[in-house]
Amino acid sequence: MYSESRYEIFYPLTPNYSGIFGPQVVVGWQLSSRLAAQVGFGYMRTYDHRDPSYTGTTVAGLPTYGTETYEEYKHAFPVLLRYSLVPHHRRMRTQFDLIGGVTSLYAKAHNESASYVGGQLVGQNSYGDHATQFYLTGGFGIRYLFRPHFEGVFDATWSRNVENVDPSTRQAVSGSALGLTGAFSLGLRYRFNLPHRAAAATPAP
Repeated sequence: MYSESRYEIFYPLTPNYSGIFGPQVVVGWQLSSRLAAQVGFGYMRTYDHRDPSYTGTTVAGLPTYGTETYEEYKHAFPVLLRYSLVPHHRRMRTQFDLIGGVTSLYAKAHNESASYVGGQLVGQNSYGDHATQFYLTGGFGIRYLFRPHFEGVFDATWSRNVENVDPSTRQAVSGSALGLTGAFSLGLRYRFNLPHRAAAATPAP
């Protein structure tokens, strides 16, 4: 599946509003005619190198410039339940689901910067940060059955970091005082071991 998910990440040093965009692997189990469970995995690496990150001239007329490198890794594991508004055994082509669960995320960031005057290094700075975060996740999904084993799936969800954070901080980080961040995913799903419809009885000769 292709997914775009955004999260508030409260690093110990600097809060961040970041996301995971790209392929997501999802595995699920049908628990009953209406209820299913699924586990997903998403990963993204962000890399940004600026050379120069700024330029200028000192009062003595010497050229000055800087370089900066930022790198961030993120792994997300959403564990969700899907409740179908239509029982599974009715086999309608279009299904509507309510989605809820928990998402865990591990993020690690590293930043390095350097300043030069007249071609000589005059300053360096480096810091790293990492965090494990948990989110309450909820939303809805739409599934369309193309063939007995293939479904198209669209999910829209919202997540809220469970960290005890002031609403003003959430507003500054993500633009939402409630701390709600959105995600959507779109893709195909292959269903294993579908129950087969009973064959029609053959009338006696």
